[in-house]
Amino acid sequence: GVGHHVLGMLLEQNGEYEAAADTYARALDRVSASDERLWIAWASLARAQCSAQQYSDAVSSYARAAELLDVCEPSRRQLLGFTLGHSLALFFAGELEDSLHMFERTLSQTEGEAEQPAVSLMLAQVLWALGTDEHRALARQHLVDAMSESAYTPGLSALFAMGLLTDDADLVAAAHAELRSADDPTYSCARLESYLAILRGDPVAGRRALSRALHRRPDDASLWLLAADFELLCGQRRPGKSAAALELFGLASRGHYSWSKAPDLAVVNSAKLQTAVSALSIQSRTTGNQGAARRAVMYQPVLGRARPLFASANGHYRRIIPRFSSSHIPESSRLSWMLLPTKKVSRGSGRTDAEAKGEAPTQSTTDVLTKAGYIYQSSAGIYTLMPLAQRVVAKIEAIVDDEMQRVGGQKLAMPNLLTPDNWIKTGRWDSTGDELFAFQDRKQSTMLLGPTHEEEITAIVKSMVRSYRQYPLRLYQITRKFRDEARPRAGLLRGREFVMKDMYSFDVGEQRAVDTFYALERAYRRCFDRIGVPYAVAEADSGNIGGSLSKEFHFVSSAGEDTLLKCSSCDYSANEERAQSVASSNSNAVDVYRGVITNEKAQTIREFRVVVPAQHRLNLLKIKSAWPANAREELKMTPIATVDASNPASVCQSILAESGSGDIEYLIDESIDGRVLDALRDGVEDACAVRAKDWRLAQTGETCARCKHGKLESQRAIEVGHIFYLGDKYSKAMDLNVVYQGQRSHVQMGCYGIGISRILQAAAECSNADGRGLRWPVAIAPYLATIVPLDGMDHVAELYSVLEGVRIHNAQLFKSNIVVDDRDYLSAGFRLHDAQLLGIPVTIVMGRRFKQMSEVEVQLRVPMLALPQHVAGIAVQGDGYEHKAYVRVDKLAEFLACAFESHLQRQQLAES
Repeated sequence: GVGHHVLGMLLEQNGEYEAAADTYARALDRVSASDERLWIAWASLARAQCSAQQYSDAVSSYARAAELLDVCEPSRRQLLGFTLGHSLALFFAGELEDSLHMFERTLSQTEGEAEQPAVSLMLAQVLWALGTDEHRALARQHLVDAMSESAYTPGLSALFAMGLLTDDADLVAAAHAELRSADDPTYSCARLESYLAILRGDPVAGRRALSRALHRRPDDASLWLLAADFELLCGQRRPGKSAAALELFGLASRGHYSWSKAPDLAVVNSAKLQTAVSALSIQSRTTGNQGAARRAVMYQPVLGRARPLFASANGHYRRIIPRFSSSHIPESSRLSWMLLPTKKVSRGSGRTDAEAKGEAPTQSTTDVLTKAGYIYQSSAGIYTLMPLAQRVVAKIEAIVDDEMQRVGGQKLAMPNLLTPDNWIKTGRWDSTGDELFAFQDRKQSTMLLGPTHEEEITAIVKSMVRSYRQYPLRLYQITRKFRDEARPRAGLLRGREFVMKDMYSFDVGEQRAVDTFYALERAYRRCFDRIGVPYAVAEADSGNIGGSLSKEFHFVSSAGEDTLLKCSSCDYSANEERAQSVASSNSNAVDVYRGVITNEKAQTIREFRVVVPAQHRLNLLKIKSAWPANAREELKMTPIATVDASNPASVCQSILAESGSGDIEYLIDESIDGRVLDALRDGVEDACAVRAKDWRLAQTGETCARCKHGKLESQRAIEVGHIFYLGDKYSKAMDLNVVYQGQRSHVQMGCYGIGISRILQAAAECSNADGRGLRWPVAIAPYLATIVPLDGMDHVAELYSVLEGVRIHNAQLFKSNIVVDDRDYLSAGFRLHDAQLLGIPVTIVMGRRFKQMSEVEVQLRVPMLALPQHVAGIAVQGDGYEHKAYVRVDKLAEFLACAFESHLQRQQLAES
């Protein structure tokens, strides 16, 4: 019986609790009923069963042992340990009332003793678990009493957890204060803050606390072991904070978190164990230490089977430690931590006809952005920007902020919810029409969601500026805008809610305002140069915003909605609606159209005629701008006849014959023979009713109206920016004026918009050409590099550090711009496909070649990146969309620096 009991003690000391319980049970069979040691056997069995989490069996064993207390005389310490163990077994078995009575009994036994605070903490745990207000009030009192009587660290751990469960900020703060005055505040605070993170489900905060502690004490093996244990606890994904807190109570109360062996365990391996056994043997022989002798005997037989286990554990700790070292991989750089709803193509979908022919698939860029997890469609024209898209937007905003502040811009934030009062003053309440999101609040007051903020910013400046000395002003914001699109389409390009930068300038004098306009045009060019997508600047119509000078900025793309006409000889470029040309026609014929403008009730409020050269389309925008705009009015054009213009008199008669009687105006294209215009003016009562202007759309191949010899060429494009010189349109309507040099005049204004969310989708449109995925420009890519480890996470942290240290033109290009695809639950093929789909410029694949030759496969998906066949002595293959190379890790920094050097030189030139 004694032999089995000693063996059970050794197994229990070695953590093999179930085997220890079986051994203690065999020892019971060899102890007579009259032997006083029978109580010790039952108590030992109960203790081992409790440690093995066999709580019901432990309760039964403790009960049998309790029946034998009368026939033996245990010491006070033995009796205290017995009652504590019995209390805990009852608690974990769910017998809370019995556990409460047992703890109260134990507390009475320890009154005035050193153990009283620990018992008070455990009693508080039971009281809290009972759940009534009365019991929880008592629990708080016991916790406070325990803390006031002792700085018992495991007890403070339980106190900390109880403070979380009760949402008692005072308890949590008190525990923190006590820990900071403890013998080892760095370790204690790191330990409890990491537990706090587990309870709150916030592992990032826990790792941050441990990182701070490790930064202060990098050689402390106990902290490294704590970090490893933290990872193991996080990996168990506990169902709720209450369960985790109760387990924490038990562990703290039973003292299982004893970290005294941490230095040994953190570096343990078979050689260390052999050294420890040898040292224990020497210690037992020289000092007669019986404990050392027993441990040496216990460890010696397990050396053989321990070696592979310790080798595995050592590898585990090596994988854990990089998370907390200077080269750790933060959670923000791990795809496994990101909301990335990427889906595989279903098996039944098959390939499209285009893919079967080797052509690019026909899925839209909106589909690609959705599939890649950049955007999520909430409803028609309304999208959620997912985490990766937010990183793209943040980089675009950073570029725009930099350039706007470079020209003196001051950033503010205006409300999106506006009243219509100022809109009525400027006339835009009627002219904007159904695109306004207007509604009534509970007081039946009309409100609107701002599509733009000219009225609001004008009201702000009017109320705050009193002198010309406070001008010029350049105020801007980056905010969400709203427009009730009749037909939302093309994802973020034509949505009902979008992110936009709008700047408003205020100057004294027209010339200064025009100078501001051109200064902002240069700033816009720098913005788009830095973004890195090919763009064009074109003269444009001001539309409903108004103004006499207007330019648009477009990304050139075949998927664009706008058509630009550019001269082949000079620098003239304009939107199709604004472009001017010398009309070319193979005949003298002209087309006559009847135009009618009707109101909301379909009543005709204006009738007119339009005459343009044959085979030319009407410029409806210019025709509508001939009269004051009102968005609720509808324009209808109907062709009447095609007339030979060789005889101006007959043309005039035909037009007038079709006109009938009434007040009719005549819009004659200025390219038509002037004799037709003269004859028409002679034939009408009011010559002012005849207007000669450019009423047709310019066409590809026509002669440029500016240089007179170049030909116009067309290209499709996506508008991403628009700048306007507004003049006094808004300042006059809202009476914003200033006295300057003795004269009072209205302030001259300009407005300058950039579609931030439009740039995101437009850049994707321009890069989704090969059908394999996106190709983000370097300046706005969510990350610049992704590491795809195919055979585990070994050495990923080292490669991450190599990338962070790459310096190009004395700048760390990749720092904070690296992501690791550690989603080991996905196949290698899926992750490689995802790397292309996400469009991150550099993909580094750690596969079989990495293990064999320390080589990684580098894939470069960078727009406009032209590489020679060899870079830094390494062969490069490319197909115009993607470049690939196999690079040794020690040459990786040099290879990337050479590959990006020319690209970044163009970037820096743009920024300068």
